[in-house]
Amino acid sequence: MRSIRSIAAWPVYLLLAGLLGSCTSYREVVFKGVEGVQLARMDGRGLALTAQVVVENPNNYRIHVVDPDVEVYLNDLYMGKARLDEKVTLQRRSTATYAVPMNVEFSGQGGSPLVALMGAALAGKGKLKVTGTVRGRVGLIGRRFPFEEEHIIDLRP
Repeated sequence: MRSIRSIAAWPVYLLLAGLLGSCTSYREVVFKGVEGVQLARMDGRGLALTAQVVVENPNNYRIHVVDPDVEVYLNDLYMGKARLDEKVTLQRRSTATYAVPMNVEFSGQGGSPLVALMGAALAGKGKLKVTGTVRGRVGLIGRRFPFEEEHIIDLRP
């Protein structure tokens, strides 16, 4: 009886060994920079923008970007937390530019977002700063990546 149970357990052991073995072959994802940021919408409730982000994934598997914790600042005034509008998946063994659509609802903390928007709109440009963490996930295994990026955006239509 005992030998049948140990034989039946081998697939579980092999699966665990495969999952743990794939973790050891993980190589750091490399953030290469932001190629550009396009402002899609800006009004009294918030703003929508799309960042063109260059990322290198040297691993043999795709990585799903989930659960971002991103704070957005315009001209050093806090605008609010950003949410991803759609899923982003980093392709395996590639360096690629990914469109990352975000939506920011104004929070009202740290100053008036409308004041920052009006000042930036009058200047025609604004300094957009995003900071926080994003989680990369492969199956059940995930890891958080901190980041901070500043970019000058054109606010003219």
